Amino acid sequence: MIEAWIGESTENKGLFVRLKNMWDETGQVRPAAEVQETEAAWQKVRSRVQQNTATQQPKRKSLSYILTRAAAAAIIILGVVSFYVINYNSSSETVVKMVEISTQKGEKRQLALADGSTVWLNAESTIKYPEDFSGSTREVYVDGEAYFEVKRDETKPFMVHTGELITKVLGTSFNVMAYPDNDVIAVALDEGKVAVYSDSNLVELLPGNMAVYGKTSHRLQSMPMPDKHNEWRKNVMDLNNVTLAQATATVNRWFNTNVVIDDKKLETCRITASFNNPTLDEVIEILSSVLPIEIEEKDGAYHIKGETCE
Repeated sequence: MIEAWIGESTENKGLFVRLKNMWDETGQVRPAAEVQETEAAWQKVRSRVQQNTATQQPKRKSLSYILTRAAAAAIIILGVVSFYVINYNSSSETVVKMVEISTQKGEKRQLALADGSTVWLNAESTIKYPEDFSGSTREVYVDGEAYFEVKRDETKPFMVHTGELITKVLGTSFNVMAYPDNDVIAVALDEGKVAVYSDSNLVELLPGNMAVYGKTSHRLQSMPMPDKHNEWRKNVMDLNNVTLAQATATVNRWFNTNVVIDDKKLETCRITASFNNPTLDEVIEILSSVLPIEIEEKDGAYHIKGETCE
């Protein structure tokens, strides 16, 4: 019966091997990193069973002794296997299906979550969330930038994981930015109240403020939020005292283009500008006019050159 059950699926086979290993190694210690490959382990177990069967010599035992041993073995094996099968099936039924949605450069998307919350996903971003919020919390994971309008539910907090930060809310409107190539993670609050925390820091935000976390410094701090900071979903590009390197990264994501800074010393030049429904040509023209730089289009890319920022 057990062997037939094992043959039904690779999951059953793997479960049996893990059970066999636990039985064999009870009371022993081995490194956690040492993991046995399922198929090889199963073949090893079968070989041992077949070898033991072939080499066993018949011994005369009383009928009561044989029945007692057989009953005990059957109860132990069927009991343990039944326990694991029931728990395995139960856990499988409660596995929550995760949804993953990504945007490409030049793309923005608006999403509706199962709890009635709304999410705007900026260009080159990814969000992961459960198909249904069945637990005690509503947890989502963001790489890139997203704006949330969270439906209030005091019994089930909404939690956004962005790198090393977690933003916890009940119901509110806020923006999170956590691009992998950016040294900071930012949470900017429009309405409501949120708590932003890392391993050793906690910041509670009120509307009009933002939390900024330095990936290098591991420092989390609160500061006033610039105007139009959260309006990218309305097609407003806001470059507020950012470096030229940060500005070009935003432009590349926004327009799915390739703006390259040829002279690395220009990367730290700072710029402040705001564009409403911008075109690429408009942004290129403004960048070249407010900074002492030249931008040349060549081989399908825009190359930025210059001597200095001053």
